[in-house]
Amino acid sequence: MKIMVSALLLTALCLPVTTSAQGRPAPDALQVAKDALKTGDFNGDGVIDRDEFARLNLDKMRKNNPSVQDQDHIAMIEAAFMQFDSNGDGKITLEEMEAFIARQNGSSRKAN
Repeated sequence: MKIMVSALLLTALCLPVTTSAQGRPAPDALQVAKDALKTGDFNGDGVIDRDEFARLNLDKMRKNNPSVQDQDHIAMIEAAFMQFDSNGDGKITLEEMEAFIARQNGSSRKAN
């Protein structure tokens, strides 16, 4: 479940977190985090809240897994959101996004 929810937002935002197939390094975590916030911050307040996070992911999840109930999609989205929102304030900040992406990059390198 952790891998699936970890990839959830990154997939929705098309964010690379590992090296490319050509062996090029992924963008640094700060730039990836900035791109993620630009994509997901629909109301322009500088953070991604729960509603924005759900908006990014729910339609894509419905399309990719039509047999899964919405309540299950929502539970997965909430679990993913909590991995990003490290201080539990209901908002994903640039710093939280950068830290999450850096952790994923570190995990990916260790697994390779």
